[in-house]
Amino acid sequence: MPQQPGDTAAAPVSVIVRTFNSADGLRERIEELRRQTVACEIVVVDSGSTDQTVAVARERADQVVTLPPGTYTPGRALNAGAAIATAPIHAALSSHCALPDDGWLDRALRNFAAPEVWAVGGSSKDPYGRPIATPWLQTLAEAGTAPDWGFSNHASCWRAEAWRAHPFDERLPTTEDRLFSWQILQDGHRVAFDPALLVDMSHRWKQGTINYYRRTRLEEAVITAMAQATMNGMAPYSAKDLVRDWWSGFSTDDHSRWFHRANPRRALGLLGKYQGRRRPYVL
Repeated sequence: MPQQPGDTAAAPVSVIVRTFNSADGLRERIEELRRQTVACEIVVVDSGSTDQTVAVARERADQVVTLPPGTYTPGRALNAGAAIATAPIHAALSSHCALPDDGWLDRALRNFAAPEVWAVGGSSKDPYGRPIATPWLQTLAEAGTAPDWGFSNHASCWRAEAWRAHPFDERLPTTEDRLFSWQILQDGHRVAFDPALLVDMSHRWKQGTINYYRRTRLEEAVITAMAQATMNGMAPYSAKDLVRDWWSGFSTDDHSRWFHRANPRRALGLLGKYQGRRRPYVL
């Protein structure tokens, strides 16, 4: 039987669901979480919704936080949820990211059996593009070689003590998750990337090609600035690199090479990467 609000006082994980004007999506995410084979505390953080989102949250979640309109940053929303979460493990889930099945939380929690693992995300490949079949543990040195690859809070988990040591940076407009993971690695812990924890990320481009370009440009600009401040910087990304990646930086999968080369979303994403690297965000 699905868990009900108030039945999860001793749950091993608190799931922080960020949402904004997403009543239907939030309802679906909460139903998915209540069906999980592992009980969880559901903490909803709303960022000024004007539809029925808050009403859905108050009816179905265990705890609800509302941020004043216009004050949202991803770090601020996550910190607000983590501050009232009661479980030893926290999970982050965006209301537009559907969990693939009822065992997602159970698989995520298994990664914490290794004491050196302090955060967990999903990926089918390592930062070098090689497929992974089992959880891959990232080190600080590996993060330094590929700072633009890594941890994402669209669907992720971390130890509560990791958040207490490193609350999310509320100034950042994006990639607060990447900085958090670097801080964990700098402390000598590890971040696990489990291919069994992938979630659908198609929302990134469903908002339109131009928005995808702007988002990519901002993310690359912020990551470049963070890498310059906390790591060994970012490798240069030249116009030649852009052309090389556009021409051959893909697997053909079930599409032709020219399908990928003619894809405007992919081309503008690479252009956003190029421009973001050239103009780092001012921290």
